[in-house]
Amino acid sequence: EFGIDKILKSDILLPTEVDGSYTYFDITDPELINKKEVDVTVVLEADRLEFVAELLDITYATTSHTDWQLVEHDPEPGVYYLDLEYVGSSSKVRIEDMGAWFYGSQWEYVEDSVSGITDSFPDFTFDSFPYLGGVAFIWRWENNPTRPAFGSVPDHYTDFLRFEFTPMDIPSLYVGWSEGGPSAIGIATTGIVFEFWQIRATATDPITGGETEIVVYLNRMGEGEDEEIDIWSWEIDPGS
Repeated sequence: EFGIDKILKSDILLPTEVDGSYTYFDITDPELINKKEVDVTVVLEADRLEFVAELLDITYATTSHTDWQLVEHDPEPGVYYLDLEYVGSSSKVRIEDMGAWFYGSQWEYVEDSVSGITDSFPDFTFDSFPYLGGVAFIWRWENNPTRPAFGSVPDHYTDFLRFEFTPMDIPSLYVGWSEGGPSAIGIATTGIVFEFWQIRATATDPITGGETEIVVYLNRMGEGEDEEIDIWSWEIDPGS
């Protein structure tokens, strides 16, 4: 609860870099927690870019391509709609894959419902699988010479990915992306904040030195009054 409160309040001592951590020592009177001293470590597991890069198994990722504008439309019940807009230089940008991830385990793709960019570039493969408490849907062109190309003519080009899914509901948390290589990823997601955290609370017996640790994994999403935290899993390690 202490760690969650720090994350929700965006505490100044929170880590800001992926894999960064901060430990709060002796957070409460030992008399209150079974006469044990409690330290809490907060770790930033992943941000939006890290989340997509790991999902796609990209070992190094930087930022979105400067000529891309990626816009998601709030899903209608059972429909996801993602715009990819190219504005800029004469160089071409080729898309390796596009897709979306929804939080929760109940989502299934409605076969043959996809339209938009896939109609213009039909030589793709489709994959769907569980990932970090949700379901990922991916359309891949990879190194196919007929994969989507943006740029040159026309300089301003917009296309979209649209597909239907079941149940006929609106996901509370989702991420959409297009990817043209490790340094060309466009991401759109729910709200401004999309982060994954680990909290480790370690209680130490000051007499025996024995430790008990609780580990919690959670995500933060949204912004302002709409910001929320969902706990994904927790475990207790009784230590020694």
